[in-house]
Amino acid sequence: MTSPKRIGKIEFGLLSPKEIRQMSVRKIIWADTYDDDGYPYSQGLMDLHLGVIDPGMRCKT
Repeated sequence: MTSPKRIGKIEFGLLSPKEIRQMSVRKIIWADTYDDDGYPYSQGLMDLHLGVIDPGMRCKT
């Protein structure tokens, strides 16, 4: 375990609606959810960048 560190400064800012959309959009090109092996299609409806519902998988964001 490392020793605690003191934070010198934190800055907060606001994003414009355009910036939020650019950061949050994931293009979906497949109408299918899972491939034959049961794994979510990349750029499909269950893309791992959109979050996960299966306990053994990790979100890619």
